[in-house]
Amino acid sequence: TFQQDGRTWSINYADNSWVSGVLGIDDVTIAGIPVTSQTFGLASLNTGSTAATGVDGIMGLGFDSNAEMGNIKTPVTNMFLQNQIDQAIVSVWLNKASNQDSSLSDGGEFIFGGVDPSLYTGSITYVPVTSSKEWQISVDQLFIGRKELVLSSAASSAIVDTGSSYILFPDYLATAFHRAIPNSQYDNKLGWLIPCALANSRSVGDLTFVLGGQKFSVPISDIVILKSEYNGYCLSAIDSWQELPGHGSQSGMLLGDLFVKNQYVVYDYGKQQIGFATKVESAPGGIGLNAKGTAGSGWRQMLETSRHNRVRTLALGMVVSALVSLL
Repeated sequence: TFQQDGRTWSINYADNSWVSGVLGIDDVTIAGIPVTSQTFGLASLNTGSTAATGVDGIMGLGFDSNAEMGNIKTPVTNMFLQNQIDQAIVSVWLNKASNQDSSLSDGGEFIFGGVDPSLYTGSITYVPVTSSKEWQISVDQLFIGRKELVLSSAASSAIVDTGSSYILFPDYLATAFHRAIPNSQYDNKLGWLIPCALANSRSVGDLTFVLGGQKFSVPISDIVILKSEYNGYCLSAIDSWQELPGHGSQSGMLLGDLFVKNQYVVYDYGKQQIGFATKVESAPGGIGLNAKGTAGSGWRQMLETSRHNRVRTLALGMVVSALVSLL
């Protein structure tokens, strides 16, 4: 069923790695969902992080309008148009490394076409997307503990992306955030450093984003990168765009897995919005899949009335962010 497309393509990533190749068309199956005539890239050359992660590829979950080559429908669009899922949405629940056992199947899950109410509490707050190409939203307010960090009009936009590990702020905001943390330091080679002791302390308070009028937080302990201790100081998982060559002019925020793993997130393609809810930290009874990748017996009733399948991710330590990108 494979067909050559004939076109070539190349993509450059934020860390200056790149990948290139030719396009092909074939029938594929994702999480048990068959998709016919899906166009995809066959990589022939890759460098940097794209070559070093050990994964077989990156599955983009962005908008059709952001495709590297024009007139290409994404897998989610094709799932919906081919009547394989009832809603053009993808919901995300990522586990934390601290919650994982030795199993490689505890990284979390992506659900294509639905949500799992057992993985969040309360209601889902939806925020309109403000870009035609990216999963970008507006941030109402930003706090570190009780201290509000002033957002410029440009800095109040944020891309919510599972394809990025940490959180990126414009330089002025990264500076303001770290100055609100006692004894933080900036190193010209290492970037921002914060006391490692914050990993076991709540004295500073959480980093809180107000989205759609509701608060969604990242605990300060998650911002401490413990594997990088320097005389009692650790690298901060909040960085400035200026630390990325060629990206210093970026004015908004990027909320990567550091943010996503602390929420339940729903990407709604049809209504052009992103939903956020309070995440259940441990999946009730575990997240079971059968051999075809569809939900186990606990989801039988829901699957009878709505078509949506889930796919498990690897443990976060196995670079889950390299598997699925929403940019």
